[in-house]
Amino acid sequence: MRGEEETLLVEGQVLSYSIRLCRICHEEEIEFGDGEGKEENSTSMESPCACSGSLKFAHRDCIQRWCDEKGNTICEICLQNFEPGYTIPKKFQLGDVAVTIRRQERM
Repeated sequence: MRGEEETLLVEGQVLSYSIRLCRICHEEEIEFGDGEGKEENSTSMESPCACSGSLKFAHRDCIQRWCDEKGNTICEICLQNFEPGYTIPKKFQLGDVAVTIRRQERM
């Protein structure tokens, strides 16, 4: 089951694990614990907003690319700001680019 903690018996030791799914790229990661809720390894996924369940986790790079595409740092599902430290690109302004337009005369 994705996102829910499961247990596994390995050589007489109980290990817990959960499968996390990036809500953007859909890549899966398995996170192992020691059976007592302590994580033994870190995951590259984070929960950047108030979403829960299968939408809770995403890679930081995936969220940042999504923020760049849509132009803001607000989750469109829970309407909370993505945190911490997500940015949006500077908005393009017409005055930032000089364009020369001239008419070509035909002979």
